Amino acid sequence: EREMSIGKKIGGAFAALLALLQLVQISAGAFSENTGFSDVASDAWYYEYVTDCAKFEIVAGYPDGTFKPDNPVTRGEFICMLTKAGDERLIQLSGDGEPYDPNAQNGEYWANPYFRALDKFHVFQGLNISATQESLSAVISRYEMSVMVINFRVSVMWESNVKTDSPETVITDYASIPEAYRADVVQVYGKGIISGYGDGSFGGDGSLTR
Repeated sequence: EREMSIGKKIGGAFAALLALLQLVQISAGAFSENTGFSDVASDAWYYEYVTDCAKFEIVAGYPDGTFKPDNPVTRGEFICMLTKAGDERLIQLSGDGEPYDPNAQNGEYWANPYFRALDKFHVFQGLNISATQESLSAVISRYEMSVMVINFRVSVMWESNVKTDSPETVITDYASIPEAYRADVVQVYGKGIISGYGDGSFGGDGSLTR
């Protein structure tokens, strides 16, 4: 039920990540006590979601104590957050307490280790994203996030897709959604992970903010 309520309240990255956490058993050692940011007011609509993700050490702020919630999310940042959100499941599947090395090697881009961790589970299937700085530093779209989240939940969490009827009656811009993304957009709606805008559109080309 909480997963559905999250999907209805927000349409950003944290909705998908927090919904994913409902499926993952988090160990006690994964919590962080330092979850306050100077630019995230306690009465902000996103306060709960930012602090929850910080508590689970999925996101972190900047050295000056800010979070910069209006900054756009890059592909590399979301891939990093998605990997961290699924840490416990990746440990289960690998049988290794450290299923991936988060440290970049030989001068590679900082997000490459997280890309490798998810690439082996085909999380980027259907997307034109590569392990290069140019590709991973680009701002992620709502379409791309939808594909990653559904691929993760199916390939890593072994979750089945839901049956949906007449999605075009719910998603007002359904007809304009490219075929490559349509099935995944329908699934994030059907699972209650992400909802659209006030006019009922998904706006998949739009970016996400932190």
